[in-house]
Amino acid sequence: REDVFNPQAALDNYLSSRNIRHFNVWIAAVAAAIAILILTPFFIGKYSITEYTAQDTSKALVLPDGSSVLLSQGSVLSLSRRGFRKSRTVQLEGRAIFDVIHDTEKPFTVSTGNALVKDVGTEFQVYKHKGGVDVDVFSGEVIFSSVAYPEASLCLTEGMHAVLANSTGRPTLSDTGIINPKAWADGRFVYSDTELVKVLKDLECCFGTALSSSDTTAVLTGTF
Repeated sequence: REDVFNPQAALDNYLSSRNIRHFNVWIAAVAAAIAILILTPFFIGKYSITEYTAQDTSKALVLPDGSSVLLSQGSVLSLSRRGFRKSRTVQLEGRAIFDVIHDTEKPFTVSTGNALVKDVGTEFQVYKHKGGVDVDVFSGEVIFSSVAYPEASLCLTEGMHAVLANSTGRPTLSDTGIINPKAWADGRFVYSDTELVKVLKDLECCFGTALSSSDTTAVLTGTF
């Protein structure tokens, strides 16, 4: 029957019987909206991610702390601007050369895959590929470690090359890396009595082209 079930009348009776004043939903809604407007920029600023992508060519960047980065073609660098001011940590997919401004209180860290590369004031390259992560140091010093085994870290200095293979989980020193790790960036190749097989492997890594030779004894010296 009409008006037998009236939820609003029932609520009014209940509130009046217990001397409870009506709560103004509109005031609550306005207050909530104001709170959202005030807090949203804080949370967006805290958790928003800035992403840099090098698509068809390499891309040069200057980070908020003044450090410079050269991203290889197809690589991606991301960071939280608010978080970067506190910890100077970036995430990398692909390959990049970092020229870092040293700050003892806020060391610069590159996170990629299972690897962490921490600057001790230097220029270095980090290369994440299908097999793992390679690190080359051009000047200064870095600490190379894995997320899974932080205690098994390596201290790398100028000219050193290390690898963190997906299969091992721990970084190891290596002398079988790319001979000219910066060639993709500066176009300069240097060889000194280098076996031709190693030269071709070096060029393959830089240009992404398969190369081979029937002469396995030849060596090459020169700068190109």
